[in-house]
Amino acid sequence: MHPTLGQIQADKGTVMQRLSRTTTLLTVAAVSVATLTGLTALPAAAQPDSTVPAQELNNATLSIPPLAGEPQCPSGQVKFTNGRATAGELVELVLGKPVNTNLDGDAAGETAVLVTCAGVTSVGQIIAVERADAGIVALGRVVGPRADVRDVTGVKAAKDGGVVATVADHAPLDGDSAQPQTQGRTFIWKAGRYVQSAGPKHFPLRDDSTDIGLVTGGVVTKVVGGVVSGSLTAVVSNVGPRASTGQMIVLDVKGWKITSDDVTCQNPDVGTQVCRREEPLEPGESARLRFAMRAEAGSKPAATGTARVKLIEGMTVDTNLDNDMSPIRTRAA
Repeated sequence: MHPTLGQIQADKGTVMQRLSRTTTLLTVAAVSVATLTGLTALPAAAQPDSTVPAQELNNATLSIPPLAGEPQCPSGQVKFTNGRATAGELVELVLGKPVNTNLDGDAAGETAVLVTCAGVTSVGQIIAVERADAGIVALGRVVGPRADVRDVTGVKAAKDGGVVATVADHAPLDGDSAQPQTQGRTFIWKAGRYVQSAGPKHFPLRDDSTDIGLVTGGVVTKVVGGVVSGSLTAVVSNVGPRASTGQMIVLDVKGWKITSDDVTCQNPDVGTQVCRREEPLEPGESARLRFAMRAEAGSKPAATGTARVKLIEGMTVDTNLDNDMSPIRTRAA
């Protein structure tokens, strides 16, 4: 006997109910398996905002990478107040306007900010940070002075991720009239480091550049009445091809008071010493400079440090960084 229409409809309803229950059970099982294996294809929850607002950043303690050849600039864990951190009377760190971007291509954003060390000379670098449960997390230096880049002066978010850094081939000193060349270069995080992804790789050759270098000798110290003293010799040379303007020598060796009869030094106390030699150097010429070093009884002066030469007050630019620095090493007689 054929089933009636009512029986057919009742059986269809039963089948649909069973199919619905089966579908629900399969969905729950799929979610459980996916969650356990980490292979979930379900819509992900919205990513939390990991960028850092300007007000918070300007009053935070940030990890600042050291600037090579700029020992007077604060580094390490630095506390900022209203976007500034002072280091003595002559030097301070200044935060620029932060930009939010995506440096690494993941779902969460990061914040990049220009940090400028302002003093006798102003030199900038770009650092990146993000927010985590523990607070602001440092993501390292995106770009700073290196190779032909002498300064970083600006940052903005790149259209497709990363940042566009404004870099310069010259960091002017006080009274310096030489004008820097600037370029926009894009940087992203890739394969465990920051790399340049767009923009020019080199600056055009300048017609106002020369190559100035510095070599230092070892310091033999002696102790008299508990006072440690020694003499440092530094040779400043102009490799050429043009005459240099005056030179500035920055000596950084902790715990020593440094003076000189050959150049004018600014710091009368213990600490980083900045000295000026006003005379120009012709190509192929060099100047031998002597510095007296003294550490008072009971102090613990550092055994090593660094010396660096820069050009000052003129139209000449030193475009070779490789020979600008030299170590300072002390040893007992």
